[in-house]
Amino acid sequence: MPHPSGRPWIAAHRGASRLERENTLAAFLRAVVVGADAVEMDARRTRDGEIVVHHDATLGGEPLISLSRAEVARRAPWIPDLADAIAACVPAWVDLEIKNSPGDPDWDPDDAVLDAAAPLIDRRIVVTSFNPTTVARAHALGMRCGRLLGWGDHPGTVLSEWPGYEFVLPSQELVPPAASKGFVAAAGAVGASVGIWTIDDAETMRAYAAAGVDLIFTNVPDVAVGTLAR
Repeated sequence: MPHPSGRPWIAAHRGASRLERENTLAAFLRAVVVGADAVEMDARRTRDGEIVVHHDATLGGEPLISLSRAEVARRAPWIPDLADAIAACVPAWVDLEIKNSPGDPDWDPDDAVLDAAAPLIDRRIVVTSFNPTTVARAHALGMRCGRLLGWGDHPGTVLSEWPGYEFVLPSQELVPPAASKGFVAAAGAVGASVGIWTIDDAETMRAYAAAGVDLIFTNVPDVAVGTLAR
C-alpha cells in the first residue's frame, strides 16, 4: 500500500504521544490535527470483556484483566473504549495492535479481543500483533493484517515463510537503516509492505524513506510530517 506521494506513510505511535498522554482520545485527535496518515493503538480487555485502549497489561500495579470497565474508568478516566478511539482517528487509518502475549496476565489463547473487536474492523483498520496466531486468525477472517517483529524474530526467516499479510513490521533494531533497502526488496518480492518502529529523529526518518520503507511509526508525527511530507 504505497503512499500516493511516494513517501512513507506516517503512523502516530499510540497517537501523538509526545504531545498528549499516549493512547488517549486527545493523543489520537492531535495526531490527526498534525497530519499523521495513520494512528497506532493497543487493544486489551477488561474483566467483563470490554475492549479498551491501553498499552500495558497492568493499571496501577493490578492486571487490567482483573478490573471491570467501570473500575478502569474510575481509576483511569483517560483510557478510552476501542470504538471511541477508532472514531477519533478519522480520516486517518488505524493500526490496531492486539496485545496477546503468553507472558501477560490477560493472555488470550482464544483471541477474545480480536473477536470482540471484529464488528469495529473495516478496511480502514490494519490488525497487527506480535502473536503470529492472532495475526493468522485475523487474516483468515479477511482482515487487513500486519505481523509485528520483535526480539526472537529473524526477519529473513519470517519473509521466507510469508503467509500473504499486507505489512511486515520490524523494529529499527532488527532492520537498521543500512539493512533496510535489502529488506524492502525482499519483502516486496513476497508482496509485503514494510513498516519500521519506532523512529523519532528526522535523520533516521529520511534514511528509511530513501530506502523505500512504506510506513514509519513515530511518537512525534509532527516532526515526521515536517521531515517527510514536503
